[in-house]
Amino acid sequence: MYFLGYPLALWALSSLPVLGGIYWLRNRYKQVTISSSFLWDQYNLASMGGRKFQRLQTPLLFILEMIILTLLAVAGTEPLLPLGGASRELVIVLDDSWSMQAKAGEYSIRQAALEKIYKEFDIVANTRAAVVLAGKNASLAGSDLTDRAGLDKALEKWTCGSYASDLSGGIALAGGMSTQTVDILVVSDKQPDYELAADSRILWQSVGKSADNMAITNAFRRSDENGSELLMLEIAARGSGQMTRQLVIEAQTSEGFSQLHSQEVAPEPGSALRLAVSVPRTQMSLKVSLTGRPDALSADDTAVLLSTHQPPLRVAVSLSDSDSLNYVKAVIESSGLCEISTTNPELVISDEIEYLEKPGQSWQMVLLNEPDAVSFGSPFLLDSASPILDGAGFAGVIWGAAREYKAPATAVPADATATESQTDAVMPGRPLVMVGNVTLLSFVEVSGRRNDLLMRWNPQVSTLQNTIIFPVIFANYFQQCLQSRPGAVQANVNTGDDMVINLPPQTVLLAMTAPDKEVTDFSLLDYNSETFTALAALPGIYEFSARDAGGTETVSRVSVNSFALSESDLTNCQQGTTGGYDNLSMSQSVYVRSSWLFALLALLILAWHGWLLCRNGGAL
Repeated sequence: MYFLGYPLALWALSSLPVLGGIYWLRNRYKQVTISSSFLWDQYNLASMGGRKFQRLQTPLLFILEMIILTLLAVAGTEPLLPLGGASRELVIVLDDSWSMQAKAGEYSIRQAALEKIYKEFDIVANTRAAVVLAGKNASLAGSDLTDRAGLDKALEKWTCGSYASDLSGGIALAGGMSTQTVDILVVSDKQPDYELAADSRILWQSVGKSADNMAITNAFRRSDENGSELLMLEIAARGSGQMTRQLVIEAQTSEGFSQLHSQEVAPEPGSALRLAVSVPRTQMSLKVSLTGRPDALSADDTAVLLSTHQPPLRVAVSLSDSDSLNYVKAVIESSGLCEISTTNPELVISDEIEYLEKPGQSWQMVLLNEPDAVSFGSPFLLDSASPILDGAGFAGVIWGAAREYKAPATAVPADATATESQTDAVMPGRPLVMVGNVTLLSFVEVSGRRNDLLMRWNPQVSTLQNTIIFPVIFANYFQQCLQSRPGAVQANVNTGDDMVINLPPQTVLLAMTAPDKEVTDFSLLDYNSETFTALAALPGIYEFSARDAGGTETVSRVSVNSFALSESDLTNCQQGTTGGYDNLSMSQSVYVRSSWLFALLALLILAWHGWLLCRNGGAL
């Protein structure tokens, strides 16, 4: 059937049996002079009982004619020969989300994907490939891969651990990797949301398989008012069949895990079950798992939650005005985030502006009680992007402050005149709250993590302290102070998110231990940032050990979990192929057409055939 697409080759092949028949059926008689004919009578009698046909005669001319027709048949098929030094450019875009770890019975999605990858890589011998991982963000795992060993090394980075797959970003990255035209192979467990043309140069291989699955799709822990911890859990079931599993909550101890809670869960197919489970308070990590009959995906059956409890923020208060002091102490006591302490305070609240932007580790909140304050009302101009004002509404608020900001003598340059100190002073920092051209609250950036706050506020002519806005501003600022402490900004994150570590002062070395026990050292001698960011690529516990110039180590831990309902839902996983390569362009970049070569050989042999024929006087 292959030759039906090449009529010239079909005609050449069909002429081969015709030529053989001509030579087989023809008879050649030669004139011979003899002395008598009586001996031929006996020969004719003997040959009458033998075969009727003569054996096929195969002279050299016949062989040459058969070779010519065969070469023409091969030339008619438009054969291709590999170009010396040319290679096929192939970029493999892999779905790096954890749904690729699913197994439906004996069918492994990841194993099926590997078979597709190896098959496509081996189609052309001189293929040069690159591997792009499409997780939350697309990234390059390897390039200039010309053999199986290099490809396998790049595929080792394919962990299938992200909670999202940016395949569009991966395709865009693949398309811009070379100035030449590249073939793009996309391997996923789902079909694309758009149509791909057969010559789009994008071949989308879907290797998924629909299956039922139950997953932990969200989990977090917090302390409650009764001295216990409350675990908020969401368990979703996707599929057509009813599934029942056991929910187990365990606390990690020095001897292993100790069970705290167990119950049976059976959410309806296509729904989610939300639970609030109270357990004894502990600083240990808590492990939440679904046990019993296994489902198609095990990556979303377990979550490990580290404790988010932090020691109270140490706050020192130094205010000369008794009313201001009472209001601030009441806010501190009611916040539940801090305690008043003069021992190594992390935050100092005072009315002395000379401490503002003062070098040191303590944050500063300066409250200026100006004696010539007047009352200001709405409308207020707010910096709504600032987290300090989250949840604050200023309708109906009266805020007391002076019409002009007057810098204290300690904040005015020594060569400035008295008039300049009274009228030309500019309130430091970025304005957060203004009324007209009067700044009431400003945010002063001192260093990468320390940010001071300056508030002009006179409680005698204000109602601000009697509204919810006053404790909200303080609570938001307390949260910023707590988040600036050395260690992990978030103790529990999702796979594919960033892990942010606040570095202790003068950190020179940071060691990161991944869940697979691989240790990576980072030298921070010339590192100018006070924070370190790493990608949470694998689920499990990451440990960060920061060492300062004096040899002191600070250890932080981050738990990485896999929460994403879209990836835990395996009902829309499919198998199939869509799109395709431009075979003509691919063949022209890797192969050269060789029909002319076979036609040239046929002409040379035809010329030899003609020379032999002329030499024999035209006799066959």
